[in-house]
Formats: sequence, C-alpha cells, structure tokens
Amino acid sequence: MSASQPSTGIEHPANAVAVIGMACKFPGANSTEEYWQLLDNGLSMATGPPPGRFATRNHSRSTERSIFFGNFLADVDHFDHRFFNKSSREAASMDPSQRLLLEVAYQALESSGYFGQQETTVDVGCFIGVCVSDYSDNVASHPANAFSALGTLRAFQSGRISHFFGFTGPSITFDTACSSSGVAIDAACKAIRNGDCSTAIAGGVSVFSSPHLYQNLAAASFLSPTGATKPFDADADGYCRGEGVGLVVLKSLSQAIQDGDHILGIILSTCIQQNSNKVPITVPHVASHVALYHRALSLAQVTPEDVSYLEAHGTGTLIGDPQEFEGIRQVFASTGRARRGPLHFASVKGNIGHTEGASGVAGLIKTLLMIQKRAIPRQASHKKLNPKVELVPGQLEIPTATIPWTAEPLIACVSNHGAAGSIVAIVIREPFLQRHSPGERQHQSKYPLVVSGNSESSLRANCDMLRQYISSSNFEPNASALADLTFSLSETQNRNLSHVFSKDVASISELSQKLFDLASNSNSQLSHLIPKSKPVILAFGGQHKRFVGLNESVYRGCTILRSHLNECDGVLKSFGHEGIYPRIFHTTPLDDLVSLQTMQFILQYACAKSWMDCGLRVDCIVGHSLGQLVALSVSGILTLSHGLKLVHDRANLMRNNWGGEHGAMVAIETGRQHVLNIISSIPETGLEIACYNGPRNYVLVGSEAEVSLVIQSNTSPDVKYKVLDVSRGFHSRFCEPLLADLERIAGGLTYNVPKIRIEMCSSAESSAVLTPVSIAQHTRQPVYFEDAVKRIEAHFGACTWVEAGSNSSVTTLARRALLPSRIAHSFFPVDLSEENSLGNMAKIVASLGENGHHVRFWPFHRLQRKGYCVLNLPPYQFEKASHWLNFNLAAYQSWSNTKAPPSKAEAVVKHVFLRFSGFSDESSLEATFTIDPWSEEWQTVVKGHSLLSKPICPAPLYIEIALQGVRELINILNLQSASGVRLEKLKLFSPLGISQDKSVQLLLTRTDINGLTWSFSFQSRNFGIHAESGATTHAVGLISLTSPNTEVVPVDLNRFGRLLRFGTAGQAGLQSEINIIQGPLIYQLFSRVVGYHEFYKGIQRVATNKDAILSHVTLPDAQPAAVAKLLFETIAVENFLQVPGFYFNCLNCDSDIAYICTQIDYIQLSSNFHDLGTSWDIISTLNSTSSQKYSTDLFATSKSTGDVVFVAFGKLTRRVRFVHPKAEAVIFAVTQK
Repeated sequence: MSASQPSTGIEHPANAVAVIGMACKFPGANSTEEYWQLLDNGLSMATGPPPGRFATRNHSRSTERSIFFGNFLADVDHFDHRFFNKSSREAASMDPSQRLLLEVAYQALESSGYFGQQETTVDVGCFIGVCVSDYSDNVASHPANAFSALGTLRAFQSGRISHFFGFTGPSITFDTACSSSGVAIDAACKAIRNGDCSTAIAGGVSVFSSPHLYQNLAAASFLSPTGATKPFDADADGYCRGEGVGLVVLKSLSQAIQDGDHILGIILSTCIQQNSNKVPITVPHVASHVALYHRALSLAQVTPEDVSYLEAHGTGTLIGDPQEFEGIRQVFASTGRARRGPLHFASVKGNIGHTEGASGVAGLIKTLLMIQKRAIPRQASHKKLNPKVELVPGQLEIPTATIPWTAEPLIACVSNHGAAGSIVAIVIREPFLQRHSPGERQHQSKYPLVVSGNSESSLRANCDMLRQYISSSNFEPNASALADLTFSLSETQNRNLSHVFSKDVASISELSQKLFDLASNSNSQLSHLIPKSKPVILAFGGQHKRFVGLNESVYRGCTILRSHLNECDGVLKSFGHEGIYPRIFHTTPLDDLVSLQTMQFILQYACAKSWMDCGLRVDCIVGHSLGQLVALSVSGILTLSHGLKLVHDRANLMRNNWGGEHGAMVAIETGRQHVLNIISSIPETGLEIACYNGPRNYVLVGSEAEVSLVIQSNTSPDVKYKVLDVSRGFHSRFCEPLLADLERIAGGLTYNVPKIRIEMCSSAESSAVLTPVSIAQHTRQPVYFEDAVKRIEAHFGACTWVEAGSNSSVTTLARRALLPSRIAHSFFPVDLSEENSLGNMAKIVASLGENGHHVRFWPFHRLQRKGYCVLNLPPYQFEKASHWLNFNLAAYQSWSNTKAPPSKAEAVVKHVFLRFSGFSDESSLEATFTIDPWSEEWQTVVKGHSLLSKPICPAPLYIEIALQGVRELINILNLQSASGVRLEKLKLFSPLGISQDKSVQLLLTRTDINGLTWSFSFQSRNFGIHAESGATTHAVGLISLTSPNTEVVPVDLNRFGRLLRFGTAGQAGLQSEINIIQGPLIYQLFSRVVGYHEFYKGIQRVATNKDAILSHVTLPDAQPAAVAKLLFETIAVENFLQVPGFYFNCLNCDSDIAYICTQIDYIQLSSNFHDLGTSWDIISTLNSTSSQKYSTDLFATSKSTGDVVFVAFGKLTRRVRFVHPKAEAVIFAVTQK
C-alpha cells in the first residue's frame, strides 16, 4: 500500500530500463500482495508433494536416498482454456508451465496498464527462463496426439505468449539451469536497448510433475533431506525445490516516463558471465562473482556503498553459501571503505525454496516489493549463522526481522547463479518519479468503477477478490483512497473482455457493497454481457448564451482538459488576443463577441480532444451553427490554428462590421406549418427561419421589433417561445454584408481530408469538399440540424450521442430531432459549469462503460498519474478447470482388473474383444466386462466410422457388445437361452473413440430373476494414478430377451400403421414429390459430417419429402473378417440408421450445423434377419420435437420377400453448430447438453 518517498542523488544511465508491471504465482502466494505477506511473515512453504502429483517411494527408481520435499503450487492442473482459446484436449497436453506463463503474462500485462491503453503496442519481446520440463514424462505416459510436441517443447514457453497476444518482438526461451530467468531478464533489457522491441515481458517458470529429476538431484546430493532451504544457516544441508512463475514487464526508462507508465523500479544494469573452470562446474567461484559484481556496479554507475540490499542466490548448500558470501564480502565490505549503513543480504529460497528456472525473477519481484513497502523482510528458515560465514559488523547483516529500508536512494543488487556456470547480477533502484502528496489532489464527489471478466463467473470472482482486498487493506474512508482504488482499476482492467461491471461510486463503503452484491448473487442485474457498442456521434452546440462558465474545479481537476485549453490559449494569443483566462470561468454576460466565440470554440475543442484522448472512438461529428466550425478542426479538415483563426476573424468582422440592427432570435416549439403561418402573419416582415432543429423546434431570426411582434401575436397556449440570449441575429440577412470578407478569410485557410466523418447541417447531404464560398455561406444559411441528425440515423442506425462542450443542450436537440423514431439512441449531455461537474462526469463515464464504450475518466488520464497511488490490486481471476495427463501409465493399478495398453513389443499378446472381469456383488446381478481397444473387432468397426473426422463408436456397436455380454452371462449363470432380442432406451452421452489411454468397461445388471432383462452402461476411465478420480459414462440402455417358448412381443401397431402409409402403395407419390439422390454422391455429401469406410457404404438411393424418407440399402459384398464375428448385424443396422442421418446432415442443414444421434427409444431385429438377404428398403418418418431436435421412426423390409426385418422408434437427433474442421469440442460435448 505505501508508496516510495522522493529520492535524489545518483543520475541514472541513459540505458536504464523501467519495470512497469509484474505478476507472480509462488507457493502460498497467488499475487504480489500475497507474496509480500508471505515474505513479511517469514513463512516457509516446504512440504511433501501434493497427493497424486507423482509417484514417490513406490516408484521403481526411488531409493533410500530419494528426497521429495518441495514448495508446491496449488492447482497446477487447472487452466482457463476458454480464455486462451484452447480445446480441453490441447490444454491437457500442454506443459503446465506453458499454461501458468500464459495466465501470469496476462496478469503482468494487466498490472502494467497494457489493457488500459487506448492503443496497445505489439512491438513486445518475450524472454522466458525454464530449466525443467517434467511434463514430457506425463505426456509420454499416454499415446501421442497432435498436441504432444507443441505442449512439451521448451520453445513454446515463450512462443505461446507471443502468439496469443500477437507480439512481434523477439520470443526466446532460455535454459541456463537455475539462472535461466536472470539470463532472460538480461536478454530482455539488451533487446530494449538495441531497439529489437519497445517493451518486453521477461521471467521464468518451474513446475514439477515427475519424480525423475527429484531422484537425479537427490542422487547427486543437491537436495536437503530435512525439508526447507536454510540460506547461510549452520544447519544448511542442501536446497528444497520450489515451484513458481514470475514475470516482469520492461520498457526503457525514457519511454516509460514519456508514456506516463507507473514505474515500480529502475534496472540500472544487468550483467552475465560464466563461472571459472578452476572449480567444479556447480561450485561458485569467488573471483568470478567479484568480477561480476564490479562490472554490474560499473555499468549501473553506482559504488558498492550505494547498494544497501543484496538478494543473494543462497541455496542453503554446504559449499555454495560460504563461497557466495565471500564474493559479497570482498565487494561490498572491503576494509577501508566506509558505508553509510550496513548491506543487508538474504535469500527468498528460505520462503519458497529454490524455484530453479524462476529463482532470479522471484528475487527481483521480492526486491521490487521491498522498494514499494520500503522494508526489508526477515530471512526465513534461518536460526543460526553458518560458522563459515563471518559477518562484518556494521557492514554486512542478515535480517532476522522485518525492518524499515531507510537508505537514500534505495538501491539493490539481485544475484542469480546457474549450476552450469551462468551467473547474473541485476542492479535496481527505486523510481525517480514519485507521486504527489494526497493534499495536492482535486477530489471528486464520485468516481467511475470498472471491473471486467471474460465470463460472468470470472467477473464475479474478480469483484469478490477486490472486495476481500479492500476489506483486508484497511483503507481510510476518504476520497483519496477511493481515488487511488478506482484509478488503479481504470489503469488495469481490460475493457475488451465480454463482461464489464461499470458503476459510479461515492465512497469506499459503497464500492465494497456493490462488489459484494455482484459477487454474492449470480443473478445480480448489476452485471451483464456488454452489448456491442453503438456508433459514437460527437455533437457540438452553437452559441446559446453570452458566457462560457467553465467551473474552475474542472479546470484544476483535469490535466488533460487543462493541457488542451492551454494549447488553444497559446494559439489565440498568437493572434494578438489577450487569451481566455480568467474570463472562461466567469458567469456574467460578455458583450465582446470575439472573446465569447473564441472561448466557446476553445472549450468545445478541448472537451472533444479530451474525450478522444480518454478513449472515446468517434464515428461521426455534427456541429450546430458555431459548433460546426469547431467540428471542422476536430475532424481534421482544418488545423487547430486555422480553425481558431477562422472563428476569431469571423467574430472580429461581426463585432466591427455588423450593421446598426443587431437582430434577435427566438426559439419556437410548434409544427413547421404553424411557424410559416406566424411569419406570413406579420406584414412586410424580414423574419426567417434560422435553425431547423426538429419537427417541432425552430429558431426565428429578425429585427428586435419583428421578434417582439412574433411574441405579441402568439395566442396559442400550445406554442412555446424563448428569446435566445445572443447579441446578434445570426444566419440572417444581417450577415450578408460580411460574406465577401468572410470568403476572403476562408480563402487563406488550408483544407484537409477529414480524419473523422463530419455531417454538415445543410438541407441536403453536402459535398465532402469545402470551399471558401461554402465556409462563408455557413454564416448566412439556416442551420438544418434536424436534416443532419436524421441523415446520421439513416447511415448509422442507433447511436451514442455525446456532447462536446458544456451545457449547450445539443444532445437534447438531437433527441427531439429524432422523434418519433423508435431506434434506441443513447444521449449523454455534459455540464462543466457546476462544482460537482466531475462527479457527474463519473456517472457519464460509468454509463458509457455499461454501453460498451471504453472511456477513461478525464481525471484518470495518464498525464495525471502522479496524483494517485497505484495499488497492487488482486490479479485477474481465471475460470479454471482441470486439464492433466497423469504421470506413469503403468502405475494405474487402482481400477478393477484393468490393464494398460500393451506396447508393440508385447504384440504377441492375444487381444480379446470382450473379456468377463467378474461380478461386483454376491448375488451375481452386476457384472463387469473389459473391452480391448486393440482388438480386431473394435479397431475395424470404430475406425470405419468417423464423426467430424474423428473415429467414433457407432450406436449399433454398443448394442452388439451388450448383447455379447448378455449371451456370455447366460452361459455362466446357466440361464435359459433366448430366441428374440430387442433394445430399449438407448441413450448416448459421450462419444467413445479408438484412444488406448482409457480403460473401457461394460457394466451389465440383471433386472429380473430369469435373466430376460438387462440394463447396461459403458464407462471409461483414464489410466494412471488418478484412475479412481471418476468414470465417464458413454451409453446406457436396456436389453430384453424373449424365451423360446414365448411368441415375440408385438411392437406398437399404431407406429407400424404410420409407417405402412408410406409402403409400396405410397412410393410413387413420394418419388414424384422430391428429387432422388443416388450413387456415390450420397456418401460424398455425407462426408461433410460423417465419414465411412467402404464396407459401411450400403445406401444406394434416397428419395424424400417433408414427412418421410425412402431408401434402398445393399451391403457391399467385401465385409471385413472381424464383422463376421458380430451377433447383431452391426453394419446393416448402422446403414439403416444412416438414412435419417443423411437427410438431416446433407439435405436439410446449414454448412456449420450437424445433427447428432443422442437417443433411440426402441430397436428390434427379426430372428431370421440373416436368412433374408443383404438388400433392404428403408422407410422413415420425420417428427419435429423442437427447433433443436428431431425424432424419426424407421423400418426395413427385405428386398427379396418384403418382410419387415427391422424396426427402430424414437431415434432422437440433436442440432449443433460447429466450425469445421476443428469440431472436436462438438464431438465430446454435444450429448451432454
């Protein structure tokens, strides 16, 4: 919370790099603030590995020397795959390091204000350090897929980040062992200095998912057998591994200052060297460290005495710590050098362990937090000084409690060493630029609050985390705290996300309550999916009063507005005018037309530029009268200088050359015909209509006497009059003597192509090319405001109308001009004349945010950043789900009698399609069978049938397998055999493919004592140590058998009657109503959704009308040997079910729609099916159950005998949308809906 204090002294080198953002996730800390709490409390996060992470003692490579202590992240298996546009399958194959880097990269960019910018840069480099890629072991435990390589290659650690955000700078992954992240940060700084990128994101990551490196490190005696890393402690016995990810956002200091970035710290220098070979490769070499420090200090242009803190590498090893300390002592505490205070040194590894590839950035972020808090936290896991480490009194100290950091300025060195010899030093100092004191701020009555999320769930989570942060931070209940909080949110929140909570708030308590209401109520109306923003029309008003009346509090409270006003004031003074101050603040009428109109121009111009500088994207501009001249400059047709000169010289002409009659103007609210009648009723009048503002809104202009007659002649109570407070009768005959001089003035201007569309207030759409004549005529011709506004509506539709200026009523005029339109426009008038004007503007900004416009509050513009304390807000809360491939395929052993799929070396093993595994109860009512995905039957039938290019088990194969299981149980249990079979209530939940990384089982339950009715369920589980975590159900149904002594149960005769209407007698009518499709074209069309092997392709001909389908099916003669082993005529039945599928997917379907079978109520096959040939006629009826579902009934008759051999009722087909060919999510999710 606390901010750095002002510092003076040492000049920074020209190549200094600013840290402008940071984010991290370390053990026990999911944010920078949580990280600081962990450091401040001196906690150690060392534990054993989380349950189920990987095999430890039960692993074949483990020995008595194996050590598995660590500092572990929570939920490393979780990832917001939707946020990063990844499928669940791809996410599971991605190294969790890649996933964590993506999430923390977003959070780091968020903290830097990257998403709060009006225009984001893509000239960003990405530099990532990583030395562990355990997840390759996990991925290798499973069959390879299209994502296996991309998910495990280290190059993708940085490449994923650059690709997702669209960065074009260098993207490099570094592996120098434990110094990887330090080397990455060094490379990032050099890339910025060399101009390879303007911004960089750099850091490192470390995640453990395999025991192999643990075993290897323990065998080499690197790891502590007692737990935590103990830096510089007498009990140091090796390091404890730590997981984590940390990233910083970097930019050259000069550019960061120019861009108004919030600077967390300044990297004065980075230096990298290789350790000497005079010692073993993993042992620190004192002379090498001394040389490294001296070079880093020299590049930073500081002395050892200027450095008051050093973040040591400090791995807690018996050899390494004393050697590292000796290098520190020789540089920073040499005899004869006087220090202003002791150098404190410590290592974060006592808190979170040695995070290896992320250890350098872990130390850097710790140091940045120390600069923010101006405190040095205690050394964790340190009780007694290592006897080989001899501290120098008053010069070298290890902090044993959190102490204030009082040096001036704060300068630190971060040390990062790699076991392979790459050693890095980073010299960093506190920022030069500091915030103003709270007393120098202009406080507002209200501030806009904005919180964003990619989903309702994330939005609520973000609000809840923010509320908790407020509650735990003990904010003072004052305007300063509210300003800091809302400003920090304005800087960081990504308004391009789909869900935005945007409200105005007057206090911390109100803000907290609104966050609570949203976070605690999922149905809260306070949040919503942000609508598509309407086109923005910036509207400029005309002269409507004789003063400007800008409130001084607005001027003082808005740096961006003040900068534009001052710029305009300078231009005006260059014309010889005295300027706008202080008269722009006055509220007394002003008779000087030049001062009045130039101030009106300047205020509207400055307001328009302020809106646009704060992110308002303007689609069109319209100006009323004088406002149109301002619009010319804002649109880019005229420069500011030429536009203001036009208004200045024009007003000067009016002031000096106007005739004796000044004229007057009166607004009238009535219909146009009535206005014309009023004009004609006054004899010898020069009255005319100056402004056509709306269907019942006009302005008349004439002499003062004529206007008086208009008012006196009004006898209707329905007609409203208002004499305007203007000094001249504009847009009238009184302007004609000025036109020649106006044309001369306009002839001296330069006209450019507009950058923003402008709609002129003319009676017809005007030419885009302006001339001196048209500029001069603008003063004389009427203002056709209604026509212009309606042309805008006709072009853009519903619009957002924002006033540029103050209190001009121009948006009210626009709203009335559009009556009685039913188009839903939005109108935002602005009034800057009140003391509370900026509080009211906060409401406007919040409302614009609710309507999809990404606008910054004027007092929150980056020019004003120094007036706020930027807070370490909670990072974005992702909507995560588990995506994980378990380590060690052979270790599953936890599910009933299942086996991991064999390797090719084990190909001699006989693969049995369906194997009885046993009964799960003493009554032998529930039986389990295991399906071998390597079996010939499974491979043949499933590979021959693919949905959206993915092999999928066809529905008849489920029936086949269940029937085989029932037949085997009848034999095992000595039950009576059956002659007939029918299936009921088949439901398909999750498709089942040919993947061998699952154990697939059939569960059969006898539901009657005679064994004539059986329910079945197909389930699968992943192999691995998490096999017990839950099964996926793919299909369920019921099989009914018929005793040989019982006649076959008849099917529903009503349904038969419905089908038979389309029998032989109706075929001619059917064929005459619709086109017939036949031959190879059928399966060519079908391949858009379903692909079939040749032995499946039996449909020869299809004819349809709106109610039914008639088809002829003949099975190909060449059927695979595996098919002959099946009981249920699987291939034939699949052909029958293809018929309605072909109709829906090929004849009645958009290109991005597929129809998927999810249920069949009833199927029955005749007992003599096999004896009646291999050609059939199929008839199917179509019944719509909803716009998303269709139900079909169908039957097959033998071509040779005409006998009914197959019936199926209630085949339910569901409509889904997909993007071909990447339709994997459809395959695996459709039937769950």
